[in-house]
Amino acid sequence: MMGDTLMADYTFLSEGQKSVRQVAFLVKNNELSEGYGNVSEQNGKMVFSNKSGLKFPGTMVLKKWIARSNSQFINAQTLAQATPQPPTPSIFG
Repeated sequence: MMGDTLMADYTFLSEGQKSVRQVAFLVKNNELSEGYGNVSEQNGKMVFSNKSGLKFPGTMVLKKWIARSNSQFINAQTLAQATPQPPTPSIFG
């Protein structure tokens, strides 16, 4: 974590080739918003050229969901309002 921004390496296979690229997510209101910016290659990995210049337009937002045993999903905020639970450690604090 860098302040309110989660930085990570995303490793994936594309056309049989393993690649790594840096990803950034702004943590706000129990959501993760993906960041975008200029990238360059460093040691075989695509990294952000200027982390302070990242933009978080809100076009790719990840929300916290809870999987139930019967394969149904429920929004974490709805679940918290319906059933008080002890706090669980998470990146959302």
